[in-house]
Amino acid sequence: MQEPTYIETDCTITHNGRTFEAGGAVLTSDFALGYIVRAKDSNKLILTDWHGKTLSESVRLVSSWRINSALSDRMYQFEVTLNGVVFTGRGMGVGMVWKGRPKKGTK
Repeated sequence: MQEPTYIETDCTITHNGRTFEAGGAVLTSDFALGYIVRAKDSNKLILTDWHGKTLSESVRLVSSWRINSALSDRMYQFEVTLNGVVFTGRGMGVGMVWKGRPKKGTK
């Protein structure tokens, strides 16, 4: 992937006088981190950054399995195409963070 590294900044919110900061989305040739959400107009799965900017409209749910966690009862495997490269990774579903690496043979 020849694209420059994308590192999202300024991911803060203030609630009841306290400020909270998230890491934001990251995209490099070897790693991707974003948020799986449903597009409002089509209900299709997409990958966004923390601010809601679409990073990919090519998101495919590959599989899921039960887990024992306070955050979710399932783990999901997604494939996401970013800049022509298929990344594969896991997340706990819609609205949650997704972390991926390039799928073997697609880099």
